[in-house]
Amino acid sequence: MVGATRRVTIIALLWSAAACSFSPAIPIDGDASVDRDAGPGATTRDTGVDGRRDGGSVGDAGEIDGGFRDGGSTETDGGFRDGGFVRDGGGVHDAGVDRDGGFVRDGGLRDGGFFRDGGFVRDGGPRDAGTSDAGLPPLVTSGLVVRYFLDEATSGTAASAIDTGRSPAFDLPRSGSSNGPFYTSSSAGVSASWNNAGSGGGYIAQVSQKILADLDNTRRLTLEVVVDLDDATSFGSRLVHIGTGSTTYLGLIIEDGSVTFPINGSSTIQWNIAVGSLSGPTVLTVVFDSTQSNINDRIDFYVNGSPGPTSQFGPAQNQSFDLSSNDDFVIGNRPNGSRSIEGEIGYVAIYDRRLTPQEVADNAAALLVSHDTR
Repeated sequence: MVGATRRVTIIALLWSAAACSFSPAIPIDGDASVDRDAGPGATTRDTGVDGRRDGGSVGDAGEIDGGFRDGGSTETDGGFRDGGFVRDGGGVHDAGVDRDGGFVRDGGLRDGGFFRDGGFVRDGGPRDAGTSDAGLPPLVTSGLVVRYFLDEATSGTAASAIDTGRSPAFDLPRSGSSNGPFYTSSSAGVSASWNNAGSGGGYIAQVSQKILADLDNTRRLTLEVVVDLDDATSFGSRLVHIGTGSTTYLGLIIEDGSVTFPINGSSTIQWNIAVGSLSGPTVLTVVFDSTQSNINDRIDFYVNGSPGPTSQFGPAQNQSFDLSSNDDFVIGNRPNGSRSIEGEIGYVAIYDRRLTPQEVADNAAALLVSHDTR
């Protein structure tokens, strides 16, 4: 991976996987922060050649069961970069798939098998919010960075999770294990599924310039995920992970009793919520805006479009995210593996702005009808 010098910033609950010089997050009600284990071998970000990591190591060399990398050097079986994908600088493409104008999405799954680049413009920006090729409720597109419907096949597997956000597309190649991800159909749409919590497998690519340009150093963003949860590992199952092998700098983590929003690896915002309440398709939305003067307005958590539980901590004013070109973007796991959910992830989107409460509610209502491509 290519090193790069980035900034380091912080937030609320201390994350034991990273040891950087951050100022503490500001408690809302004065309670002590909760120290959470980020897994063995977690890297620190204050001693490496890029000023942020310890020599670029992804660590966690012992976690290779269905994992993505073996200590950051040996590509393991079931790993992300196992020769099936070509990493050619700008995009990641499966060697056997033609993603040019004639690529048929899935042979008739949607709208009679429309062509992704013929009749439906892939590279002209996000899809228009007022149209839907499947007659589904539209979704907000203003400020959209990436969007994954995770419905590239009705069953089995597909080479990549396709980004339908703004151009250029940032597709995520699949890295599979015996436990997933596999495509599963339900009344709300197709989802990527895993049959065992704490296993390997996911969708991954090294962060692109689009991700860095829109999300590095940002003070505003919105993260949306549709999840149908059966179980999560006690170490924290990753719904979305942007970071190093075991350290999440931006993403969403779930375990029994809480949903966590990490910021820069060492601090977290946490909401208490039971796993059982996330059974069935559930839209989780995090709206982050650290520019707000009132700490209570800097981060909001929604469940199915309605305000969810509140966190006892909030971000410091003007807190920003520190991302690096060394980071990986992963759906459903972390680069080191062993952090999947048991259940399904049906949709992931990130915006580079704060969605309004009405936009959050409208998106959630549309996604609960169907989280498939529109």
